[in-house]
Amino acid sequence: MKRKLMEKLRTRLGMALVAVVGIPLAAAQDANNDHSVVEISAPKITQTLTEEQFDALKLHMQQVRMLEYVENPSFENASMLLSLIPTPKNMMYRAGFFSRVLQQHEGRIRELLEKAEKEPNYPLLGPSLSQGSQWSHRYMLCIAEWLANTKESNKEAFEALDHDPTMKGYLRIGPTTERPDFTHLEALENGAEEATLLDMAWGAYDATRDPKILASFLRCASRKTPPQQGVRFWRKQNDRERADASMLKERHFDLPAMAAKWSLQSRAEQDADFARRVNKLLKILAPDAQERYKKPLPELDSGASQYDPNGTK
Repeated sequence: MKRKLMEKLRTRLGMALVAVVGIPLAAAQDANNDHSVVEISAPKITQTLTEEQFDALKLHMQQVRMLEYVENPSFENASMLLSLIPTPKNMMYRAGFFSRVLQQHEGRIRELLEKAEKEPNYPLLGPSLSQGSQWSHRYMLCIAEWLANTKESNKEAFEALDHDPTMKGYLRIGPTTERPDFTHLEALENGAEEATLLDMAWGAYDATRDPKILASFLRCASRKTPPQQGVRFWRKQNDRERADASMLKERHFDLPAMAAKWSLQSRAEQDADFARRVNKLLKILAPDAQERYKKPLPELDSGASQYDPNGTK
């Protein structure tokens, strides 16, 4: 399994090095032809990349593998991906992704978790459980199990919460806590916290390519939000007079709708097949919703700050 994975990784590595970290093409081609690239100590990579660039490369390669999972949602692929430790940046995405993976492997979830802990290290994909468990993985997994909402996944989630009071107090989830519905994202309340749920929804979509989730993103991105229901921002007109409300201009934004539209359009620009799926679903929307989706995103300039009811006004 590991040998086949590394062979696939080597075929993608050259262009990934160019696209993700911008190193010279010749160096990337040399690294791609170097079979020692399966080790982190591969000199032709480490001599070229900074630590930050190498971390970016590993996240990119990890994302490639996750996007390919849907083509082969096997127990072995699930175990390999689950063995990788998330970062704070992709934790919610991975929670959504693995919620659907766990649903697919209901009845073998405990077996899957045990196998993931025994997976070998995959240097080009980032740190794994073979190097020791981390809080980010425990928290991500518990959220994924709760989101999966199966008999076995709930058992795993609530047993983990009972054994870790700190995690239980932080996550604040339980059997009666309402779970987000990724097929009705248009119903999200407006706010930054609700917008983060879109990361989970993208994870769930990438694990399944469920058209209902994609259609839900489109309805969210094209929804009509009354101005007074938008999140209020102050846009600075004079950076020196922050305390003077008369020098500020109030604006309203629908953050979930903006985030949904940006992510849909960004993905469509990078993936022609995805763009075709979006366009097909877009035609089903009402004409006014289609027009709203096609409108350019409003700009939040660098001086904007969210309205604080205890602050300036």
